[in-house]
Amino acid sequence: MQCLKGGAAAQARLQLGVDWQSLLQGAMPYVTQGLVALAIVLAAWGIGVLLGRAVNRLIERSGLERAFDSTDVGKAFRAAGVDLSNLIGMLVTAFVIVTGIVVAMGYLQIGGEAGAIIASLD
Repeated sequence: MQCLKGGAAAQARLQLGVDWQSLLQGAMPYVTQGLVALAIVLAAWGIGVLLGRAVNRLIERSGLERAFDSTDVGKAFRAAGVDLSNLIGMLVTAFVIVTGIVVAMGYLQIGGEAGAIIASLD
């Protein structure tokens, strides 16, 4: 094997190097999509928490929880340490967050089997 000297060695290093500019230009759309998807999930989380708290307070103030606690099922829930308003509030929060995750994954246009399942949810 012949040893490279001078300009030929520098040219060989350049050919084996990484073209960072084209790599970053190629990755930029994916980074942008990822950030938008993350923003969607964070927005869904915030909305879910606020909506869950609002539902929790609405159930507490409406008297629905007191009426539920007087039933046999309500007594069983209380004995198990489950608060109806907290349970429904957490379910609302979880539903909004999961919906946000599904929307974000749909935005990412994930292919394959996972993409087909997500596409069928729309």
